[in-house]
Amino acid sequence: MRVHTTWGLQSIDAALSRPDAVVLDASDLELDGFVDDTRSEYRQRSVTRTEAGGSISLLAPACGDRYVGFVLYDDARGAERVDVEIDGVLVATAVAGANNRRERLFTLSEPRRFEGGERVRLVTPETAGLYRIERVAFLTELPEATERPFEIHHLHAEAVEESASAASVDGRVTWTTTRDARCRVEYWRDGSNGQAPAEEDELGMNHRVVLRRLATDGAYRYRVVATDIDGATAHSEVSTFSTRPAAAPAGSVLSARVPLTVTNEGTAAYPSVPVTHGVPFPEGALGTSDHLRLRDPAGAEVTLQASTLGRWLDGSVKWALLDFHANA
Repeated sequence: MRVHTTWGLQSIDAALSRPDAVVLDASDLELDGFVDDTRSEYRQRSVTRTEAGGSISLLAPACGDRYVGFVLYDDARGAERVDVEIDGVLVATAVAGANNRRERLFTLSEPRRFEGGERVRLVTPETAGLYRIERVAFLTELPEATERPFEIHHLHAEAVEESASAASVDGRVTWTTTRDARCRVEYWRDGSNGQAPAEEDELGMNHRVVLRRLATDGAYRYRVVATDIDGATAHSEVSTFSTRPAAAPAGSVLSARVPLTVTNEGTAAYPSVPVTHGVPFPEGALGTSDHLRLRDPAGAEVTLQASTLGRWLDGSVKWALLDFHANA
């Protein structure tokens, strides 16, 4: 027997909330090699498997002709297979292999008559997997089968902050996909026809690509093309980001000193050791890392390369990265 799949919380909740639906929490059923998950902060009451080959069993209610279904969270760690048995007979097998961390409702494609007392059992194989199962349902209507969504979300691009005197700047593009996918960022300077691609090496759902050596003080257009393991593609809309440095806020501190100590735990002394050091700053105190200066114990200025690693919501520097040489 075939198995229907329904994706999307709204569609799943619509099917399970019908007045004539019989819906049972998996936590209330007979668990063998499963445990009621009371420790995690998962949104829905559910059970997870603790032993390979674990099963969930129940005696069916007297509800007449019904479609048997269950809700499973499609985990990111490989395909999860669930055999559906009724009175000891295998009637269908559901396979959750999207690995997209989304709930899906599996429903047998044909109804069965339940007089009451029939033993329904969900059986897992001897392979690894989380097997988070939320609910088991007996439905009067077959829910609509929906395709697994393949979409690009949370797309964002920005210039990676450099010193104002830098000759070029890198751009960072981040996004997520609803399926495991390998993606390509196509980008070009606004007003030009010279398109350049930046491609990922591996499949994933959380993505980040760095665009190297972009022109400063410019605007770039870009889009993301995602390809899943089956060859299906999804495209984002064309968007724009700027490499023009944002105006630095005026820091509230006119002058202050932060002592830095370079410690040599060995016995030999080393002159002019390269040092990289991160320094945090209070919100609003420092507007830009270009205003930082470094002095040695005698008060002489030391050559310093400073960059901003993070900013507060008001735009002031939260973390600065310092690169310099010191005697140790």
